[in-house]
Amino acid sequence: MKNCVKFDFSGCGIGSKALLAQAKKSSKYVQELASVAKACDWSNPACSIILPNERKFFKQSVSLAQKFSHCSLLIVVGIGGSNLGAMAVLQAIGGPYSRLLSTPQVLFADTCDPRSISQIIAIGKKHAREGNEILINIITKSGRTIETISNFGAIYSELKKEGGKISVVATSDEGSEFLRACVEEGHETLSIPKKVGGRFSVFSNAGLFPLTLAGVDTSSLLAGAKEGLSQSLSKNMKKNPAAQMASFLHLQSMKGKNIHAFFFFSNSMRALGLWSRQLLAESVGKERTLSGKKINFGITPMLSTGTTDLHSMAQLYLAGPADKAFLLANVKNFGAHFEGASPLSHFAPKKANSPARAMEAIYAGVRSAFKKEKLPFAQAQFSGLNEFCVGQYMQVQMCSTMLLANMLNLNAFDQPAVEKYKTEAMRLLK
Repeated sequence: MKNCVKFDFSGCGIGSKALLAQAKKSSKYVQELASVAKACDWSNPACSIILPNERKFFKQSVSLAQKFSHCSLLIVVGIGGSNLGAMAVLQAIGGPYSRLLSTPQVLFADTCDPRSISQIIAIGKKHAREGNEILINIITKSGRTIETISNFGAIYSELKKEGGKISVVATSDEGSEFLRACVEEGHETLSIPKKVGGRFSVFSNAGLFPLTLAGVDTSSLLAGAKEGLSQSLSKNMKKNPAAQMASFLHLQSMKGKNIHAFFFFSNSMRALGLWSRQLLAESVGKERTLSGKKINFGITPMLSTGTTDLHSMAQLYLAGPADKAFLLANVKNFGAHFEGASPLSHFAPKKANSPARAMEAIYAGVRSAFKKEKLPFAQAQFSGLNEFCVGQYMQVQMCSTMLLANMLNLNAFDQPAVEKYKTEAMRLLK
């Protein structure tokens, strides 16, 4: 299953020589990342690249998941990187409705919207009344994330009132005060390496545990990540999609295209797009450079899902301002194929009676229209939506983001501005 996702830069609006020349400028940092991975340097902020080859967290997650293998409902309480990675993988592999159709059923509590939380509680109470096992996986690196602590308190206390078997697994930074408190409360715990940021944590216990419990083949996921890492650390820039992707975005931003539009042609990939959006926004949206110069720079990510958003965004993309660089992602084999005719079928071309063929033709049409309008785009072509492909894509994207930030002289691993709203909210809640 090697090279399950193929990246194509032939439509990126930059000549291959110029693209490779820019990519080669990242060679030194590529080697630095390779050294971090080889030395297993957990003190380096880029240490998430160690995770694809680190089996310790995989074994911990698998072992603990076996203990809760009979649970019928898994509620993941987290926000941002603490749950987007798991959500992205689960939806991509299982489909847009997999969380409701799977056993266990999986719900993500990632907002303080009372209506959303009340519905999660209602579903949880139904499971409790039926005598089913419920597991709440609270994930917070700091242990002080307002949304996560608030949601957990509401969900846990309400479900406890209903009775039934309710267990908790807490996932947080190793050695944290939060984990110690959870142990004292009698909860199971899993740790995340301190230097692994939330948006880079999907291949740690933050992602591996809920995904394993949900039935995802996390061994294959890590194998795909390992393939993506091998590609991203290649010295041969012609075979390094991460360096080429970073170069594409960097060179297009220099041309004034500071919007990166993710256009994923599968509803199953929407959460993967949300994860990609966070990764780019937090990693390169910065007030200052590494040297302290104030620049207020950012590449703004947009997310569209094909074919749905062609009927809301295509007009803007094809006729609006030329300020965007695109990533088009498509799937060769969806794993589902239907054909059928009705008395109304004559209103569309004959071959449109197959959604798969219609999707293929529409994607080709979009690509052709983009070329004619000279819109710059890269492509991520998935052979299928399976664990290996998704793992490969995510690891390439993480490495690409690190390389892009390095090209821009930015810190890819912090997000100090996020604390501004947290500080104000904390003050108001005291």
